Amino acid sequence: MRTLIGLTVTVLAACSTPAPATAAADPSGVYSSVEYVEEAGDLLGMEIELHAGHEPTVIVTDCEGECFGGKVWPATIVGDQINFTVVQDDLVDSEGTLVRGERIRYAGWVKGSVLVLTSPDLPELKEKLKRIADPKPAQTAQLGCGADVC
Repeated sequence: MRTLIGLTVTVLAACSTPAPATAAADPSGVYSSVEYVEEAGDLLGMEIELHAGHEPTVIVTDCEGECFGGKVWPATIVGDQINFTVVQDDLVDSEGTLVRGERIRYAGWVKGSVLVLTSPDLPELKEKLKRIADPKPAQTAQLGCGADVC
């Protein structure tokens, strides 16, 4: 027993060796739910490329009919938790009016080989993306290019 600044602290020694701390698995990789819908000839789903490290980033591509995005965004990755925000591209509607892109916040977590994404801005969203074992270089960015040249 020790007294530190008026507090009494009892130090107990464990009889067994404590288990070593394990580092969280690196969530870096490509996760996708993109599927080809043959009847419509469309792509549907999301693809996310995570880069953990000192300055974490994500590349986000969203597909509904065709795919859009493929841009790099800053992210916060702590353990298996991921948070990031994207700003959709501005568009011009059929009447020639500029429509500003929406700002969308995402929150997610990695469980095994699955990335689960939700969004406080899209309450209906609960996307489950599976890790791709052997992604091609720049795959997610190129998917978001659509008909444009990357």
